[in-house]
Amino acid sequence: MTYVIRSSGKKEEFDTEKLISSIMAAASEAGLLNDKGIQAIIDNASSNTISYARDREEVKTKTLKDMILSQLIRIGIQMAIQKFGANASKENVLGELINAGLDMSKSSRSSASSDALNEILETLMQGESGTNASNDILRDLL
Repeated sequence: MTYVIRSSGKKEEFDTEKLISSIMAAASEAGLLNDKGIQAIIDNASSNTISYARDREEVKTKTLKDMILSQLIRIGIQMAIQKFGANASKENVLGELINAGLDMSKSSRSSASSDALNEILETLMQGESGTNASNDILRDLL
């Protein structure tokens, strides 16, 4: 049996349905539920996270959140690469990701934002001086 350690320190039994409903609620808040293919993306991210959690006795909620976010970012990167094709420059792909992230931040009703996405966006917005750091972050995600 797997237990989740909440940020308050409270320990509770891992509930797959609760995880999936949390992801769905976040997608709804971001205005993404009607986007084509979003259900498949949610299913994939939740399935991988559930498998990870079930292999452990305890897992922190922050670990689950970070895992889901990194999967969603990875999917976003893959979608941007597919959109631009194999001949796309890194700048085009990164620009598309920045714009998508900024659009999502503006449309989200949630005041809390993802640490991973913010880190990537801030690094990318620094321009040339942040190129190596942004490539390192993207390499870790891919």
